[in-house]
Amino acid sequence: MQTQDVTISVAGGAMPGFVARPDGAEPRPAVIGHAFFRESSAALNGHEVGDAWAKVRLFLSRTLGT
Repeated sequence: MQTQDVTISVAGGAMPGFVARPDGAEPRPAVIGHAFFRESSAALNGHEVGDAWAKVRLFLSRTLGT
C-alpha cells in the first residue's frame, strides 16, 4: 500500500495550504498524517471488496440458480 503526506488548506491561514503562526513567524504547512489515510483507505477498500463480492454472488445466483 502506498501512503503520502497531504497538505491541506486551513481557514484563516496566511496562505492556502498553510497555517498562520501566532508568533508572526513564517506559516508552516498543515499536514495530515499517514495513519489517517491508511485507515480510511483500508475501510474504503474493505467496503469495495465486500460490495464486489455481493455483486458476484448475485450474478452467480441468477446465472446458476443457486
